[in-house]
Amino acid sequence: MTVGENISLPVRYHRNCAIQEAQDYLSPLIESMELSSWLAITPGRLGLKWSQRTGLARALAVKPDALLLDNPVAGLDPKETSWWVDTLGELASGQHPWMEGKPVTLVMACDDIRPWKMQGKQFAALTNKRWQVLGSRDQLADCTDKALKELLEPEFANR
Repeated sequence: MTVGENISLPVRYHRNCAIQEAQDYLSPLIESMELSSWLAITPGRLGLKWSQRTGLARALAVKPDALLLDNPVAGLDPKETSWWVDTLGELASGQHPWMEGKPVTLVMACDDIRPWKMQGKQFAALTNKRWQVLGSRDQLADCTDKALKELLEPEFANR
């Protein structure tokens, strides 16, 4: 299956339409993910950056209300991390053109809170096999737990 077929699969399934019709419909999304030149390639031949974006495009194809993301910036360089932070911020705020003003609820697992601290609304962590609510982004600065402070280094560790 090519990148184009992969991204269009949910739309083809839900709308019972041909691949070209689905790809025409998805063209604005594909452009926003900068995937146009990769549509004929198989996902296995993509680098991590483009593979991750392909997965995001496929997930967004049906304009979902919520997305569950598992460490979306793991292994990505700072420039690509910035793209993800900006793009997910647009999705969460309803500013992404594909979503036509509809915000997407994001639930994200990550091993580094720092890229998300300005975008996130609520934070929690698993520490010692327990769920610990950290609260809002303003409350992150008040964190006293040593392990959690390490996640927030260097911004809050010395407070």
